Amino acid sequence: MKAHTDALATILEKRKILISTSTDQLRWGRNSEDNFNFKEAKRIATGFNFPSLDKIWKDLWQNPHWMKIKLFMWLVHHKKILTWENLRKKGFAGPSRCQLCGIHEETMDHLLNFCTFTSTLWNWVSLIFRQTDRDENDITKTLNNWRRNLSENETVNIVWTLFPGFLICDVWKERNNRIFKDKFGTT
Repeated sequence: MKAHTDALATILEKRKILISTSTDQLRWGRNSEDNFNFKEAKRIATGFNFPSLDKIWKDLWQNPHWMKIKLFMWLVHHKKILTWENLRKKGFAGPSRCQLCGIHEETMDHLLNFCTFTSTLWNWVSLIFRQTDRDENDITKTLNNWRRNLSENETVNIVWTLFPGFLICDVWKERNNRIFKDKFGTT
């Protein structure tokens, strides 16, 4: 990744900064209006080789979710959400019990996949759609394997595609409300 950052920095360094006596203004590239345009952005980007992207990366960023849900799903995929399991790895001390069930240790897979609170939600969707792509042992496998087309009805497919992201984000919000706001059942 550092090589790609260095390559981008080299491209940007080659861009000339025009000195002017007039007031500062936003300027983009060499086009006549000095405004951003996709044609020039594409020209610059095609000269830059991006790393090949894995399936989850492509699926995640092409997904119709809101950006904050995509970012959260990216953190989940890379096992970076700050559950007590991850906070302990960073040297924090605190209660390691799941805030939703109060029984088990709070790990990412427990919280988002097999906590009794979360399992109820996953089971609810499997009843509604009469199927599920859930991997009960690993939330990242669930997100990786979630099929995009469940039926011939486009609306059903959109809801099906969006469901895992909304579910895990709502579970995370409920967990945080219980920890930081002492509120229960606000999602």
